[in-house]
Amino acid sequence: MRWTGGRRAGVTPPESRVPRRVDRTLVTLEEWRRQFPEIPGVATPRAPNVVPLLDFGPEAERGILKEPPDIFSGGDYAILLPAVDEDGNDKAGVRAPMVEAPLGTYCGWNLRARGFGTGAMHEFSGSYIPFPETLEERRATGDPRRSILERYPNAQAYVAAITAAARRLVEQRLILEEDVERAANAAADRGRPRHDVRLR
Repeated sequence: MRWTGGRRAGVTPPESRVPRRVDRTLVTLEEWRRQFPEIPGVATPRAPNVVPLLDFGPEAERGILKEPPDIFSGGDYAILLPAVDEDGNDKAGVRAPMVEAPLGTYCGWNLRARGFGTGAMHEFSGSYIPFPETLEERRATGDPRRSILERYPNAQAYVAAITAAARRLVEQRLILEEDVERAANAAADRGRPRHDVRLR
């Protein structure tokens, strides 16, 4: 891919998609807990990873750091989380077509399995929680998220949704026109390897 715009050509870059407090796309843990759907059988993090306040010494601004730094006893840095939509997917950021037209919930966290530090977050691993496939499955499990077949009645509808999402990103100057066809082709092969789902 070749970028031909930018400051030299007098083209203003797209606005930042970083989550922010001002538009409520960055929230506290309590707000995030209220937003995240109650998916049957899915445990959520008890707390975010703590980041302690560190004192690197009086010469830190000159680039001379005290090692190891002192830890402030007054508390930790405030931790804020990206707000999520009704599916549990982050609202802010550059939402890839597979997030705009999802087959599940994509999380930036993954909890450790039983017997391996149960409940603690596993490094920087994310996780994928598939939607129920049908309305019947959704009702049987009590999943609050709409099923795949409620969203996309057939394979062609899914490809169309992915293609439309990719075109919106092109209009927002976040991907190139040539990426639309790539996204559509990947959607046509939706069953492997990322999603083991068959649309009727």
